[in-house]
Amino acid sequence: MKILIYDSQFAYYELIKSNFSEKNEFILYNPENSELFDKEYDMLMFFLYDELELLSFMKLYKDSVPVLLGLSQMNKVNDSKLEGNIYYLHLDKLKNEIINDVQNILDKVYVS
Repeated sequence: MKILIYDSQFAYYELIKSNFSEKNEFILYNPENSELFDKEYDMLMFFLYDELELLSFMKLYKDSVPVLLGLSQMNKVNDSKLEGNIYYLHLDKLKNEIINDVQNILDKVYVS
């Protein structure tokens, strides 16, 4: 699966790439060269650090493509949940918990 990742601080990109590269091709989105990236992707992983990045999210969002939206400070949400084509990922967890949650989301997306 070809997955576009938006991660302005690169922390989750490295974590995802090191754990899931065997079955997936990851493309790191660079807003400075946005016209250069391949606009065809099977999934979007977007790690949101501040509200200004929502503009980039709106540019990349497609309702036909599953989205993993990583957020911190999700109030009292313990597991990833789905709304439309968006899977919310709680980032205020331990690294191994995040990896497990991402695996569960990828398993759901592969089935779709």
